[in-house]
Order: sequence, then structure tokens, then C-alpha cells
Amino acid sequence: MSTSEEGWMSLYEENAIEQNLVEEYKEAFNYFDELPSMGQVSQADRDYFIETDVEEGGNRERLAREYLDSKNDDRQFEDFDDSEIRDVDSKELVGYVQNLEKGRMLPGLFSFRSSSDLLEQIAEIYEDAVDEEAEGYSKIMQNIADISDFDREIASEYESSEGSNTEMDLMKVQRDIAEGGRVWASAVRDTTDTFDHYIKEDLFGSMIGQIAEHDEDGSYGEEIINNLEQYIDNHIEYDIEQYLINNVDGRITDIEQAVKTQNEDIDTVIGRVGMLEGQITALDDLTEEVENIYGILGNHNEQLDNVTDRLGDLEDRMEDYDDQLDKFEVELYDHIDEEINKLEEDIGLNKSEIEKLEGRVSDNATKIASNRIDLTATMSDIEDLQSTVSALSGLEDRFDSLEGRIDSAEGQISNTGERLENYQNRLEWAEASVIDIYDTLETHEDRFNHLKEDRNRRREKETKLAETDREATKEYRDQTQKLEEEMNKGIKEIISDIF
Repeated sequence: MSTSEEGWMSLYEENAIEQNLVEEYKEAFNYFDELPSMGQVSQADRDYFIETDVEEGGNRERLAREYLDSKNDDRQFEDFDDSEIRDVDSKELVGYVQNLEKGRMLPGLFSFRSSSDLLEQIAEIYEDAVDEEAEGYSKIMQNIADISDFDREIASEYESSEGSNTEMDLMKVQRDIAEGGRVWASAVRDTTDTFDHYIKEDLFGSMIGQIAEHDEDGSYGEEIINNLEQYIDNHIEYDIEQYLINNVDGRITDIEQAVKTQNEDIDTVIGRVGMLEGQITALDDLTEEVENIYGILGNHNEQLDNVTDRLGDLEDRMEDYDDQLDKFEVELYDHIDEEINKLEEDIGLNKSEIEKLEGRVSDNATKIASNRIDLTATMSDIEDLQSTVSALSGLEDRFDSLEGRIDSAEGQISNTGERLENYQNRLEWAEASVIDIYDTLETHEDRFNHLKEDRNRRREKETKLAETDREATKEYRDQTQKLEEEMNKGIKEIISDIF
């Protein structure tokens, strides 16, 4: 191989995506050794190859697509249907191929064995063009990698929800990257596909023969070089970076703004989450306070148990008091009955004495009536009368004393009743306090149950939100992976079309 051929091979060995591409180009260079030498292919043979290829349909479809592609800026090589391919006139295709010989076919001349200055200059120009193409290819691959990294960065920092504009923008960016690859592929197809075609058709030998035949003063070779340089300027040097700036960077800026807006929304949500965490903390404090209240209620319950025990003891003591009061009342009434009976007996004795006295008074009255004139009375009768009066007075005092004792007993009974009523009131107050405590316990229990229900609902909602986030994240990652796979597949197809 020549120096240029080695450069070509080295270039593609460094940049080939798959090893079989390198093998294909090695086979192509080996095929060059078998091509005719200068002047061995006549002009008639050259025209025959072209016309036969067009008329008999060898590569007619590809040439027709290429011809239509050159005439339509808004459509790609593969966009034309079969009916449009069939409608292309064969003469137009022959003229198209002949025009290609004057311009874009000439870069392939470097691969033929020759020591002439003309071929060396053409080889150097073409090699420079290939280097620029390789640099452009490297740039677009790096841009694709950068965009993929940006895509993954966005995916990791912002998990978009269903219908998100950010997700749609990412898809548009990926589509623009693929479109940029297709445009770049179309720019280099003029040299690669057509070059391979004419290698297979053995037509370069006739061109070399023409150059050797007409290039006595070097003007024809100079014209070829000028045409080649113009072709490279017009067709080879495709500024993919500028395309990305025009069609992708703006989208990326929009995405960055959308992400910034989403981040601001996320910051707002984080603030609201902080407030919610504060509320949750307050709720936890309230729960702790409720637990403290339950501790206090537990102490109250212990005190209530103690009060209940004391009330039980008090009831036992009250029963003892009732028994003692019953016993005292029986004893009191027995004593009263005894005193009354004794008093009645004394009264009965007094009555008999009074009756005797009345009889004596009656007798004395009779005597007084009979002896009304005699106003004096014997001292014995007066003394007897005074004794009787004294006895009556003593009996009256005893009766008064007995009434006092009865009144005292009634007062004790009344005091005992008041004490019993006081005990009853205290018992009723204690029962009311116990009822209030139970009502308070039920109220706190209801509040605690309500707090537990709120906490359970919050946890269920958090669980559902977490599940929804996981599902959305998984769906987004699946879609992103699918888009990356499609993009990689499209890139491989583009590379396959290029090489």
C-alpha cells in the first residue's frame, strides 16, 4: 500500500465501531491491486459500464435515490418510494454519473498505484478531507455521548411524572441527535457509497487513462484538483457542531430552564415537607403529651383504686356504724322503754298515793267543810300535806329529768342521722368524681384513637405515594432505556450507512 492507503487504513482501524468494517476495507484495498493499469480501459468500455449499470438495473435503485436526494434538500436518501425511483429517466441517471466523474468521484484516485505528483496531491487532499470527516464523526459521537450523559443526569435528578414537558423535550433532543446523524451521514455518502460503487464497476482505470492522455502541461490535473477542493468545501466539510448548536442547544437550554423551574417547585415542595415535618414533630410532641397524660391518668387510676379501696373500707365501717347504731338504737329504745315503764310504775304508785291523798283531801275537805268554822288545823295534818306536796314535787323533778334524758337521746339520734347524711353526701361526691374521671379517660382515649387513625392514614398515604413514585420511576427508566436502545440502534444504522 501507499502512504495514503496506510493513512486511510490507520484512520478506519482507529475509528471503526466494529472489526468487520476494517476487514471490508482491507478487502477493498486488496481489490485495488487487481484493477486495470492506466489506459487499459477505453472510453467506450467506460460508457458501456455506465449505461449497462443504469439500463440493466445493477445499482439503478441506489443511483436513482442518490440522484433524487441531490435534487431535494428537504428529503433524505431513503425517503423516496419505489414509484418515484421507477419514474427517474435512465438518460438523466447516465448524465448524473458522468457529472459525478468530474467532481466527487476523483477523491478515490489516491488508492491506485502511481508515483505521479498529481495522484499524490489528490491523495493528500482526500486524506485531509477524510481526517476532517473523522474529526466531525468524533465530534458528533462525543456530542451524542454528552447528550446521553445529560439525559441520564436529568433522569437521576428529576423523575418526571406522566405527561411531563421535560420528558417530551428529552425525546425531541434525542430525535434531533438522530436527525443530525442522518444529515451527517448524507454529507459523507457522496464519497463513500459512490466511491465503493465505482470501485466495483472498474471505472477508475479509464479516468487515470484520461488524465495521463490529456495532462501534458498539468492543467487538466490542476482543474481536477480545483474541482476536488471545491467539492470538499461544498460537500465534505459539514459543520455538525453548528447543526447541534442550531437544533439541539436551544432545546437543551429550554430543558435546563424547565429543570430549573422543576427544581424551584421541588424546593417549594421541600419547604412544604419541612412544614409538614414540623407538624409531624408537633404531632409527635402531642402524642408524647398524650402518653404523659395517660401516665397521669394511670396515676389517677391508682389513686382512684386507692379511693375505691378506702370507700370500700368506709362502706365496711359504715356497715359497722349502722350495726352499732342499730344496736345503740335498740339499747336506747330498750332503755327508754325501761325508763318509761319505770316511770309508769312510779306514776302508778303516785296515782295510788294521789288517790289516797285525794281521798284524804276529800276527807279533809269534808272535815274542813264540816269544821269550816274551825280555821285551825292540826300540825300533823299540815305536815302530812307538806310531805305529800314534797313527794309530788320530787316525782315531778324525776319526770323532768327523764324528759331531759329522752331529749338528749333524741339529739344523739339526730346527730347520728346528720353524720350518716354527711357520709352519704361524701359518698355521692366521690362517685361523681369517679364518673368525671372515667369521662375524661374516655375523651382522651377518643383523642388518642383519632391521632392513631390520622397517623395510620398518613402512613398509608406515604406508602401509596412511595409505591406511585417507584412505579413512575420504573416506567420512566424503562422508557429512557428504550429510547437509548432505539438511539443506539439508529446510530449503528447510520454508521452502517456511512461505511
